[in-house]
Amino acid sequence: MIPYSKINLLMIKMFKETILLLLVAGCFSHDITSPRLQEITSENYNSLVAQNETGALLNGPWFLMFYAPWCGHCKKLLPTWNEFADASERLNVGVVNCDSDEASDLCTAFAVTGYPRLLYLQGNMHYRFKGERTVFALQDFVYQGLFEEKEVEKAAFPVSVQRSERRKTIGLMHNVGLLVQLIFKRLGLVEIPVEIQYIIFGILIAIPFGII
Repeated sequence: MIPYSKINLLMIKMFKETILLLLVAGCFSHDITSPRLQEITSENYNSLVAQNETGALLNGPWFLMFYAPWCGHCKKLLPTWNEFADASERLNVGVVNCDSDEASDLCTAFAVTGYPRLLYLQGNMHYRFKGERTVFALQDFVYQGLFEEKEVEKAAFPVSVQRSERRKTIGLMHNVGLLVQLIFKRLGLVEIPVEIQYIIFGILIAIPFGII
């Protein structure tokens, strides 16, 4: 049996990590400084990005960054993404907050399973960027046609995005799951199976509220 003192210590550490990640999430929106960066949601996707009836892109190609505010890698990338947007006058550049109700359906439609996810939309396809996260590498991907290389992941993007309460619930559960995994990674406990991580997290969160 695990001593109560160790459980208490783990609960304190997990609580601190959760607060820290929430603070990071709260600061994220203030770091979007480029006037050219557009916030894309499930509501405005078909009026800003693609037509609802045909799926044709509006005003040319788009490069979208799908993110979660509590994601450390996303926050690290954001200054580069701001700079890239400022330097890309011929390209529409946007951000999609997958942690918000307003964009959860959009992230589900694009099958986003990790953050940050960088997708370049051209024609009727989206291309996943996996290169070095620098302004020059991002520009080369678009303007030098590197997105057309055969090893680049690509897929047809959705014609329209419909709001769905079920998708919203699924999106919320997915983001909570990613948050739990990130907390255990920061605590150095990645060897614990994911299913057990969820159980431990649920128990340790429930204890302070007297639920169990």
